[in-house]
Amino acid sequence: MRVHEIMNKAVNACHPEDSLAEATAVMWKLDSDSLPVIDWQDQIAGLITARDVEAALRNTNRPAPEVQVSDAMSHTIVSCSPEDDIHEAVGLIRKFGCRRLPVVNKDGKLIGIFSLTALLDRRKEGDDLGISESELLELSYGDL
Repeated sequence: MRVHEIMNKAVNACHPEDSLAEATAVMWKLDSDSLPVIDWQDQIAGLITARDVEAALRNTNRPAPEVQVSDAMSHTIVSCSPEDDIHEAVGLIRKFGCRRLPVVNKDGKLIGIFSLTALLDRRKEGDDLGISESELLELSYGDL
């Protein structure tokens, strides 16, 4: 099975120029702890996490509306391709300790999100993904 068959195509993202307040509001609305950061050509520029926001606010001693996403985001990007096998994507999740991966096309544009939650949902629907539910749960909650 390929990433494009499972990925969420409804992508929410922010821009480097957005404030941390704006990015946090989107994360809160989506009940997510991270958000892809894209440039104005929809190319992936980084990732902002709730931890990044907390650290930036603590280190700058400024309110969230006054701090830009670019001041806090991670520029190291771990992503996958829509044509990758889901086992390759799960391998990246395992290696880098994340719960979701941006999916980028060959031009580097963000086109989706591949997540452990989507994999769990597909298993619950009865799809045999070749990945056990216990393995997915361990990946999802192993760092708690």
